[in-house]
Amino acid sequence: MSVVGYDFGNLNSYIAVARQGGIDVLTNDYSLHATPSCVSYGPKSRVMGWPPASSDPIVQLYKKFVPCEIIQLTDDAIGLKVSYLGETKIITPEQVTAAFLTKLKVTTEAALGTKVNECVVSVPYFFSDNQRRALLAVGKIAGVNLLKIVNENTAVGIAYGIYKGSSLPAEKDPAKIVAFVDVGHSCVQASVMAFNDRKVQVIGAAHDLTVGGLFFDDIIRDYFHQHFQKKYNLNAQKNPKCWLRLLDESEKIKKQMSANQTAIPLNIECFMDDKDVAGSIQRQQFEELAEPLFQKIREMLQRLMESTGLKKEEISEVELIGGSSRIPLVRQIITNFFNREPKTTMNLDEAVARGAGMQCAIISPSFKVKEFHIKDAHMFDIKLRYDGGMGTQEQVIFKKQDEFPFSKLLTVEKKAGFSIEAYYANPHALPYPVDFIGRWTVQDITPPLMDRLASIPGAAATELQTVTEDGEEMNETSQNNGADNKSKEQPPAAQQDGEAKAPEGTEEAKAEKKPKKVVLEFPVQEQVPYSLNVEECILVEKDMQAVDLNEKLKADSKNALEEYCYGMRDKLTDSLAAFVTADEVLSSQNLLSQTEEWLYADGEDTTKQAYDDKLFDLQTIIETPINQRRNEYLEKERQKQAAEAAAANPPAPEETKKAGPEVMEVD
Repeated sequence: MSVVGYDFGNLNSYIAVARQGGIDVLTNDYSLHATPSCVSYGPKSRVMGWPPASSDPIVQLYKKFVPCEIIQLTDDAIGLKVSYLGETKIITPEQVTAAFLTKLKVTTEAALGTKVNECVVSVPYFFSDNQRRALLAVGKIAGVNLLKIVNENTAVGIAYGIYKGSSLPAEKDPAKIVAFVDVGHSCVQASVMAFNDRKVQVIGAAHDLTVGGLFFDDIIRDYFHQHFQKKYNLNAQKNPKCWLRLLDESEKIKKQMSANQTAIPLNIECFMDDKDVAGSIQRQQFEELAEPLFQKIREMLQRLMESTGLKKEEISEVELIGGSSRIPLVRQIITNFFNREPKTTMNLDEAVARGAGMQCAIISPSFKVKEFHIKDAHMFDIKLRYDGGMGTQEQVIFKKQDEFPFSKLLTVEKKAGFSIEAYYANPHALPYPVDFIGRWTVQDITPPLMDRLASIPGAAATELQTVTEDGEEMNETSQNNGADNKSKEQPPAAQQDGEAKAPEGTEEAKAEKKPKKVVLEFPVQEQVPYSLNVEECILVEKDMQAVDLNEKLKADSKNALEEYCYGMRDKLTDSLAAFVTADEVLSSQNLLSQTEEWLYADGEDTTKQAYDDKLFDLQTIIETPINQRRNEYLEKERQKQAAEAAAANPPAPEETKKAGPEVMEVD
């Protein structure tokens, strides 16, 4: 089993694997750790470098950054209109993400030399149930089993806790409180965690989806956009290609400003309407323009401390994560807020991927790691709604900052089928304000079963019936009238194989009868707002992968033919010159030149077989006589060397027989 962790970033993604006693971040086809998080749909194939609602405010926020048309599908889902293989197609965000996950999978398999079927993927902690289900669907489409979806802040905590190791306080000592601020490309996240040796606990977290490197880039782009309108009368926003190019140039300007206080120039040739454009911006100008974003970071840090209930003085250390944390004013804001200089002991870009890789190693049966306890926290209240016998009842079953993942047992006494619904108790706290999580309908309940226990996390539930040895049924639980004193909590491990612990009865009941537990399974119908025809998407993805593979093989054959032409031309006048005549050199070079001309004309885009046939013909015509002469020459050289070796080392003469008694034959 491969131990792999993927960090899906908005700008770049990273691959971490556990091997050779540590975590390595793999390089891609271009020998870079960062793989651009993008998929391009073209006339011949795809080039790879969440399912929100169409009316969602987050979709509206990102629309201007998406280079293709976004359309509304059924159920208020979104689709992306792309031109693929000469046709207009509508694809879903899950299909795009699955295509990119496939690319990461191929890169990983090439580096490890083995198949990758399982992995751990990181997501922002504020991802909703729908988004996590969408990511599971992405894994199925890409043919990868997601062993775990780990929160990005938790992944960072895992990496920090394992790397720091013995330098952290002992388990019985007061924990070390560390704040992590992750200024990424699409959002900013911050979290506070408590560390002991081999243990991490998430205390609190906060985020802002309207701040990040992408939005800083957009401010710079808007500055130059207005400048070009005034100076050159060019409106780049009308040309999607120019608009995207200006965003790319703005990102480069931002990175240069982080290391320079002087004015940073921008020069683009043939930017639009065959016009060259030029401009410049200083760091001070940028900071003034981006002040609203910097203020949001301050407010987010304040919300972070309010969520934890801690004082700033209790924070022992502050760690920076994310590429945009390199912006000088961002670092200064964090320094001023916590009254301490933030550290960068972790890799700003790769920390999340390393943590995801470690999480995969922890849960992998084929990899041995030190025992490390992870206590994550759920950041949103979740309530259940059900018919409790006295009308519809609601109960907050998971409170904000409760341990996660965690299972809670809710016992209800029912004699017929019933439904339980789950909601986010405070949808306004969600980035995507959809409060409904799902509905689970318990069916086929038949009397005289008295007590039933429904397990909400899965699509299967159980009935738990307690029976005495003489066959008499006993009530195991009473009607649940209270949220706090009637519901029982225990970690997920306690619910394996459908077993659950019942409350202890009176001592008299124990003495009189020994109850048996009979676990009966019955179907539960699950209804969740997220829906996707995964099987259809899998078929489409396989077809697209076949097209991608065919284009790759065709490109490899074309490159092989082109390399042969260049390489053979040099060999004819160098290493093979002794085995060819002047006429053969001339004719071979003419043939190679004709092939090169064909490559840039009729052979620019043809079939793989055509390239293979051309290469075979060249090798047959040019190399056959050359190889024959070279083999004859090598054979003569071998015989010559063997003769010289024999002459230099003649065999020793036979030794004279030693004198001894002479034996004569007599009649």
